[in-house]
Amino acid sequence: PPLTRQEAAGKMKGIVSLLPPLGIGYIAALLEREGFVVKIIDCPPLGLTHDDLCKDLAIEKPQIIGFTATTISIDSAIKAARNARAVLPHSLIVIGGPHVTALPEETMRNDPFDVVVLGEGEYSFLEIVQRVRNASSDFSGISGLMYRENGELIFTGQRAYINDLDSLPFPALHLFPPLSVYHPMPGNVRKTPYTQMMTSRGCPYQCTFCDRKVFGQLFRARSPKNVVDEIETLMERFGVKEVKFNDDTFNVDLKRVIDICEER
Repeated sequence: PPLTRQEAAGKMKGIVSLLPPLGIGYIAALLEREGFVVKIIDCPPLGLTHDDLCKDLAIEKPQIIGFTATTISIDSAIKAARNARAVLPHSLIVIGGPHVTALPEETMRNDPFDVVVLGEGEYSFLEIVQRVRNASSDFSGISGLMYRENGELIFTGQRAYINDLDSLPFPALHLFPPLSVYHPMPGNVRKTPYTQMMTSRGCPYQCTFCDRKVFGQLFRARSPKNVVDEIETLMERFGVKEVKFNDDTFNVDLKRVIDICEER
């Protein structure tokens, strides 16, 4: 959803970080691998407004519209979804992300959303799309969702975490705007183009300041070869010169860290 620097950081707007969101990048990549046509509209780096987004939706006419939202962007996501409902009244509107995973019932009180995806969204969203392709609106067999049925909120139960992270395709960076329109936190990077990766999910620790609802406490890691293969792809295809590992806890398995460093 649209979000200005002022909305994201208030008086600190000059030092806000803006990078491609990996969550929808992973979902888009999985959908493409399964043969679906996907478009990502990342409004903040392009400075797109709510009116701009409405114009894009009117042109594309997607059957399914998916939003991601943090707590900072949830109000904008609600507004964008309401606008989308006005433009495309028959499209399915889905939302996921850390804020809605933490507060699904509160999110579903907002009329625009048909379905909330909780936690890791790749396979839940894929199954939603497959149902829609088959002209079905029955999502009861898809775990990890909350949706509305006859005025009641239905929770389909927590979805099992993805253990084999190597089975996921690399995020669909080619569907985002060029990396040149993104910017990291000043002082956080030495070379650009720059982007982020996740080499593992989950954290086994109990820090009171941290919410672990999306990836949970079960540590799951990509293999060193898979990690380095993505780094090579980022370098060769997108000219990336520096990568941030955005894991919950990168160094839980120190041997794996060393193996990543030594992988060729």
